[in-house]
Amino acid sequence: MMRWSIARRCVGALCTAALAATARVAAQPPDGARIYAATCQACHQASGLGLPNQFPPLVGSDWVNGSDERFVMIVLHGIVG
Repeated sequence: MMRWSIARRCVGALCTAALAATARVAAQPPDGARIYAATCQACHQASGLGLPNQFPPLVGSDWVNGSDERFVMIVLHGIVG
């Protein structure tokens, strides 16, 4: 009987730890650097300066430094033009 009690406590502790870890991960904001590297960097370069006559710079751009709503929409859906 004692063996099962210890096993249940161990399983309970592991479940609690796993749930706590999941909550911590879910509570963390997205990693912007990782998103930029995966989504934007190929065209706009690591520096954000873009490529002349191909991809515009993001550094100092009103598109990036303007409203938060517009910036979020660009990150989520991109922009053409």
